[in-house]
Amino acid sequence: MTTTIPSIFDTATRKRPRPAHSPRPGMEGDQFIRLMRKHKVTIRDLKKRTGFTLKRIREVRSGGLVDPVACRDWVQAITETDPGPAMG
Repeated sequence: MTTTIPSIFDTATRKRPRPAHSPRPGMEGDQFIRLMRKHKVTIRDLKKRTGFTLKRIREVRSGGLVDPVACRDWVQAITETDPGPAMG
């Protein structure tokens, strides 16, 4: 008789499930995507505003940012308003 050990990974995606609220500071990539869609900012618009490369913008959209000061700068670039003190 063999017993199977339950997997900590989601069997469909083979990735660890994420907690409902990420304990790390900063913002997740999907939050940047939602913010950009809300303010109707394209990747090319953000490139013109900031001078970042398209590759870097895509990296942030997929992986997010940990640094609260960098998050504040990105939010300001997307919304074109001052978000106040650093988030995090």
